Amino acid sequence: MVLDNISIQIQKGYIKETLAQASPMLIYMNGCSNVKIEQINLNNACGKVQSYNKCKDITINKVLIKSTAVAGSGGILISGCDGLKLTDSFFDTSGAELTSDGTSKNISIINCVNPKGKKILTKQ
Repeated sequence: MVLDNISIQIQKGYIKETLAQASPMLIYMNGCSNVKIEQINLNNACGKVQSYNKCKDITINKVLIKSTAVAGSGGILISGCDGLKLTDSFFDTSGAELTSDGTSKNISIINCVNPKGKKILTKQ
């Protein structure tokens, strides 16, 4: 329903972005530092579940992501970050679990899996 409403606003010209650009995320951080996200469940985003842009020293621990209601819904997008530690988390998404544009450094992913038990790796 949210995506339908966004599509209507795009068609009317009220929103200039594409549907993918205008779809809300559950967590979006830009230029943040020393952030800890622990022991939360994130369910069914309209697009990417989480996005971290130009952030420093981010810790994400014991997060359960289940976002399969919308096709292509990805888990985490990382761009231009320095020092992101992702541990003991579970990803069940209809899109890529973790995406990086290759501009981040000092990224650590430990004990993160999808429903098939496959370890999560960055896709650049």
